[in-house]
Amino acid sequence: MSRLPIPGSDSGSWGTVLNDFLDVSHNADGSLKSSQVASAGAELTNNKGQANGYAPLDGSSKVPIANLPVGSIGNTVAAGNDSRITGALQSGAAAAGDLSGTYPNPTVVKLNGVTVTGTPANGKILTASSASAASWQAPSSNAWQFDVRTYGAVGDGTTNDTTAIQSAIDAAAAYGLANQGYAEVIFAPAIYLLSSTARTDRSGNAQLALPIIAATANKLTLAFLGTQDSASMPHWNATTPQLNGVVLKSTWNAPDQSGSSNEGSVIGGPTLPNGYVTGANYSNCNIVIKGIQIQVPFTARGSDTTGIDLRGMANAHVEDVAFFPAATPNQLNTTYATPGWNLGIAMPVPGNNDLSIMRNCSVEGATYGFYLGEHLSADRLAAIYCYTGILSGGFFSSVGQLHYNWIGSASVEACVNAVHVVSGGKVVINALSVEGSMNHLVDNAGTAVGSIGLGGIISTINVSNPTNVKVTYLDAAAGTVAAPTMPASTTALRNPFWRDAAVQVNNGSATVTNVSVDGATILTGPGMVIVPSGKRITVTYSGGTPTWSWTLL
Repeated sequence: MSRLPIPGSDSGSWGTVLNDFLDVSHNADGSLKSSQVASAGAELTNNKGQANGYAPLDGSSKVPIANLPVGSIGNTVAAGNDSRITGALQSGAAAAGDLSGTYPNPTVVKLNGVTVTGTPANGKILTASSASAASWQAPSSNAWQFDVRTYGAVGDGTTNDTTAIQSAIDAAAAYGLANQGYAEVIFAPAIYLLSSTARTDRSGNAQLALPIIAATANKLTLAFLGTQDSASMPHWNATTPQLNGVVLKSTWNAPDQSGSSNEGSVIGGPTLPNGYVTGANYSNCNIVIKGIQIQVPFTARGSDTTGIDLRGMANAHVEDVAFFPAATPNQLNTTYATPGWNLGIAMPVPGNNDLSIMRNCSVEGATYGFYLGEHLSADRLAAIYCYTGILSGGFFSSVGQLHYNWIGSASVEACVNAVHVVSGGKVVINALSVEGSMNHLVDNAGTAVGSIGLGGIISTINVSNPTNVKVTYLDAAAGTVAAPTMPASTTALRNPFWRDAAVQVNNGSATVTNVSVDGATILTGPGMVIVPSGKRITVTYSGGTPTWSWTLL
């Protein structure tokens, strides 16, 4: 057999051995012996694309499609109309079933017929909210927390989320009753549209109806939890309605129910007369609402739909909460002059279980901004563009107001009435800041008691006469002031300074025979008397005009 030369052993015969080797595959003229090359297994150029040859390659070192056998029989690539192709979809074809969009990149919208919403992300899980719907959710390890999105709430401001949120409320209530009396309804920051009308099957009139728990049962604490703070008020130059993170946006304009007192609300429990008193449907619940804004339709009176109605609930704790109509401050300005009949936030009526707390709450555009009930402890209540900023008293209940309402700081601006106390109500407000011309205290029966520290932008202090609520003008400094003009003998003068005052009465050119304070004789001649804020001093004299000096305490 011919071979190549072997180095070191073919010296002097390399050419002969090499020629003998090449003669096997070459002719004498140097051309290849095709038969010899082919029999050795090599492919020749003229075998390219031939039967039993090899396929040519294109510039990308790939076999061109044109060289593939296409047909409708075996051992060929199937053609587009080949009967062997079944169920295939071409690019651009519409997807169906559990898929949507077009091929080759459809999207998954269902799993086995279950509609899937939300956006998947690291750590999220697919959570069923019903037999036909599921959404991508962050997992929760807390069984007592009920996220409204899990129950189908979308929070896009256009989808009606009323039913979904009500389902979450009812599920949380059922869990709380069965497990230590506590559950939470969780709201992620979003605008949740509530376009359904109110339901009345729970002795109330609310879009989101609170449960009725028997007085003999363990009290249920049901918490509605939103963002850290939803009480921000719009700047007076704002040109769009204020939004504060978690917004329950109601588009239901409640009809005027003032004849029956069954006011329509966004969140509410039993109302009157169908609930708390006449029908005795008391709800043994402690309702906690934190970090949620209620938005209601804007009307000619500011609003007609109540925001949060907790009058028929046993307890309440409302914090970082706001109530605003869907309007700008400029639109709300002056609408409060015509009263309607709705409440921004209403707390439990007298007869509740001594747990009534409000912290950092804002109301604009309600007929009655805040209804206090009794046992209330509050700080930072702010009411603007309301007919009455703060309403107190026992008139919503057959139980009179037996206990006090205490407010650390309240702000009332651009309202007709700052504080209205009815039916012998009891209220203490440490600091009431006001702005705009208004009635600072209305006491319709003259039997209210308590105290109010008043300050702010005030031209004239307007307080009901009589009243047993002591109003103290905080902006007036203690010390000697210019005395008012001495009135005619036996004519009562109400202390005009709204601070306790020491009044020194002198005969002057007259003879003083009596000095009384609020009708009670203090002196039978000249001397000094203390005239409390808001009380009346009467001097009886003859023969001239007495003199007096006033010192504020």
